[in-house]
Amino acid sequence: MRLTRLIAIGVVAYSVMGCATQSARPVHWGYEGEKGPSHWGHLTPVYAVCDTGTIQSPIDVPEWVATKQGGLRIDYGTTMLNISHNEHVEEIINNGHTIQINVDGDHGIELDGRRYTLKQFHFHTPSEHTVDGKRYPMEMHCVHTDSTGAFAVLGVLFEARDSTPSAFDKMLPYLPAKKGDQKSFHDVKIDLEKGLPVKRSAYQYVGSFTTPPCTQDVQWVVMTTPIVVAQRVIDEFSRRLGDNHRPTQPLNGRTPTLGGSK
Repeated sequence: MRLTRLIAIGVVAYSVMGCATQSARPVHWGYEGEKGPSHWGHLTPVYAVCDTGTIQSPIDVPEWVATKQGGLRIDYGTTMLNISHNEHVEEIINNGHTIQINVDGDHGIELDGRRYTLKQFHFHTPSEHTVDGKRYPMEMHCVHTDSTGAFAVLGVLFEARDSTPSAFDKMLPYLPAKKGDQKSFHDVKIDLEKGLPVKRSAYQYVGSFTTPPCTQDVQWVVMTTPIVVAQRVIDEFSRRLGDNHRPTQPLNGRTPTLGGSK
């Protein structure tokens, strides 16, 4: 009987499921120069909302936000480590330019009474969301869908302390060595729950995906408490990803709220 290895790792990511169109597939985008975020909306009409949308993400969360009661319940378990390093968008399920872990099993969140199933999580260096102007060295996005195809993304911010051990250290040996790599480790299980912050309060707002096609009406849940990891963890992800963050977008009258988990 083989011993199953458990990796405790937090979750939150996001590649989009089921929103791709044939016209979107061949259009390459990036984070620098003429393919960078300020040009996404002009690369193809499919990406136009990246420029014209009024509820785009990420945002700078204001220091003071309104508080609401409850509204969030997290139900994560374990999943097989199915990891890839996506260089560009070939399918929207592969949310290019990131290290992504696809999730199996029935895991998810309940947000204001609505159930969303976890599909995958991925990483950005540095963080895309900022809080009162502060940017963190890394952010994880956990992408969920509900029965109607609507999306919710749980975001976790990271802080680095030189020697702090964390569940993420155990993931480092399995990180893809180069772009385009995709591997499945059937004996390696990821404990999604243990990698989340102990304090389950979160900022909530309605926004978009932070990569083309910048689909709107996404329910965002950004945890208020960062995950603390060793600097080596940030370094290993950053070395592979480079700078893959989209700048913060205007609030345009949106008011994030602060809620807790049930």
